[in-house]
Amino acid sequence: MSHFNRLRAHPVFASYFKAVHPLFWWFLFRELCKLPGRLDALGRGDALISITWWGRIDIHYVAGTEPAGYGLISPTRKPWSDPC
Repeated sequence: MSHFNRLRAHPVFASYFKAVHPLFWWFLFRELCKLPGRLDALGRGDALISITWWGRIDIHYVAGTEPAGYGLISPTRKPWSDPC
């Protein structure tokens, strides 16, 4: 259990364990162990994640990819310089 205690005391991960109910810390620990493999499979390193109170980690955005809702806005009418 030394890996678990070191991970729980680490300054980066301490806030994750505060957000999760203590009953589900084992599930969060398992998800944190699987997270590097999931990010390697995507081919990227940085990601925006969310953690539920029962320890599930969801990846919402991976650095270097374009979010689905992002794109250039196409003009809806012609420019003022157009005579028609």
